[in-house]
Amino acid sequence: MKRKITAAIVIALAVSLALSGCGETVRNFIMGNVDGEIGKTYSTKWFDFIVSSVDKVDEYSEYTPPEGYTLLDVVVKETNTFDEPITMGTFDFYLTTDTSSMEIYPLDPFNDDPTLMPEEFDLALKESAEYHMIFEFPADATGVTLKYTEVDEDDNVSATFSIKLPD
Repeated sequence: MKRKITAAIVIALAVSLALSGCGETVRNFIMGNVDGEIGKTYSTKWFDFIVSSVDKVDEYSEYTPPEGYTLLDVVVKETNTFDEPITMGTFDFYLTTDTSSMEIYPLDPFNDDPTLMPEEFDLALKESAEYHMIFEFPADATGVTLKYTEVDEDDNVSATFSIKLPD
């Protein structure tokens, strides 16, 4: 029995070394729910991302929220790790709260500020982009969580990355 286990480990190691020698990237994909942290890099099927910072702000780029709402400035860096260009945009990330069942998406760019994430943009292979996403949500909301849900072309969900934000 011990020899069979050892042989399986040797074979697995040989296969992984052979793949790495061919220039292939071997990635471990996460399935299920991932509790994330600000400042940590996460890998999806198509890209890596890091939430660099999250700040509540009174206004952003001359935009002020209506009374009873607050703005959240989320800075995200995304790097294409897929084998072809990918389309990214404000539709990738959303907020949830304990006080509402609705998903809250970032505001569409509200002026020509180049730091704001475009509604949609292409990211070339190995290219990175860092943008601000501005979320508007009720000021009395609790349990605010930033999420990215990985959904494939057949609408299958493989993972949801959740970063609980400080109240």
